[in-house]
Amino acid sequence: MNTWPNLPVWLSELVANTWRAAEWLAWERVWRPELARRSVTPDMLEPVGDPSRPTGISAFSPERGWRSGRIDWEADAELTAVLTGMRRLVDELDRK
Repeated sequence: MNTWPNLPVWLSELVANTWRAAEWLAWERVWRPELARRSVTPDMLEPVGDPSRPTGISAFSPERGWRSGRIDWEADAELTAVLTGMRRLVDELDRK
């Protein structure tokens, strides 16, 4: 069952016990719209590596091909590691 609407099941399961209201709002108000501006929908997001502890988030952009954003579980705060990975993915989607 998908705990969080508008997230792929693998991502919902990954953040279900971590994200609080602020992280959910960041996804809804910042990263989901930023991805949409780049023609990437939530169902296009895929884990890099083990879905229960991925090393990144990847997506296929029609304009840019496959891109991924690294999730650094050690350096980034556990609470925001996935959101930081989203930011990195958006940065990669913008890279020429």
